Amino acid sequence: MGSGGGTKRNRGRVRNPRPRHITTSEGANLKVKAGGNGNGSGSSGVRLEQCRTFGLVRPTQAAVSARAGMHIWGDFNDPRVTIVSTAGELGDAPSQVARFFISERDTGNDGSLRGTILKSTPREVRVTLCIR
Repeated sequence: MGSGGGTKRNRGRVRNPRPRHITTSEGANLKVKAGGNGNGSGSSGVRLEQCRTFGLVRPTQAAVSARAGMHIWGDFNDPRVTIVSTAGELGDAPSQVARFFISERDTGNDGSLRGTILKSTPREVRVTLCIR
């Protein structure tokens, strides 16, 4: 005998929430149409934007005091890539990320390195940097 008159749920049925698609900036490719003469017809060339997210190596005091959302850019100092903002030099990119951006530059992608600060704590400074 039950104490209530409500209907019972089927406990054998498992309900999964809708899966969420998670995208990361690791290896993200954005296609941008290059060129054009203003009348809607552009060149057929496609330029790829390559982005990487990483923590700074040897962060400076300026990096620790920087805030999330600040704009940054990269400076090629072979074999390193130095991260700079309006506050000054923030630190360096890890060696494998620096090698990636230097190889992209050497293969003819003459873009600049631009990005933003994602997280800034006394222990870690995480940034996203893209070659455009």
